[in-house]
Amino acid sequence: MKQLIINADDYGRSDFFDRGIIEAMMQGMVTSTSVMVLRCSAEAAQMLNDVDISVGLHLELAEGDAAPQIREQDKRFKQLFNCSPTHVDGHKDAHIRDDETKQAVADYAKSLSIPVRAHYEFDRKFFRGQGLKTADNIQLLLRRNAFQIVQSVSELKEGVTEWVAHPGYTDPNSDSTLNAEREEELKILLSMELKAALEKNDVYLIDFREL
Repeated sequence: MKQLIINADDYGRSDFFDRGIIEAMMQGMVTSTSVMVLRCSAEAAQMLNDVDISVGLHLELAEGDAAPQIREQDKRFKQLFNCSPTHVDGHKDAHIRDDETKQAVADYAKSLSIPVRAHYEFDRKFFRGQGLKTADNIQLLLRRNAFQIVQSVSELKEGVTEWVAHPGYTDPNSDSTLNAEREEELKILLSMELKAALEKNDVYLIDFREL
């Protein structure tokens, strides 16, 4: 069976980005999101509380010991959502930047029994070796055009694939290196061509609660 998690990163970073993520959720083309809790407002969090979707922690980690930073962001997540995250990953893959950080993330994920994003096979082995769940495959949608994304559906492997997505609307005030690209990605996710490809190839959309 081919199962696909479409996860929108960077929720909470911008009202413009959030609006696009919510729109894709409402149309069933984003099944999960990861929240930047250090930037997320209570109002943005409430919009997610009104949607039945898996909501994870998108860690932003500065240099130094990751463990106290993870605890701080976990506390903020629970303040915003009154629950624990359904999964954990990292902004710009900060959660797998070195062995010490990976272990801190693994310890955190084990404490909640939640999955971790693992881009590479050696990271999957590391986390799975500690009893944690990960998707079987990861694909980034960054800077891929509509044809490439739709074509990739027919190439999905058996098992669970996570699409790392960054949909949204262009924010004229954002310093994100991904801005206009988000709006293009949103259009692709909402396209009839993509929906038809998923149906044609018998791909089932799931979220991290089903992993």
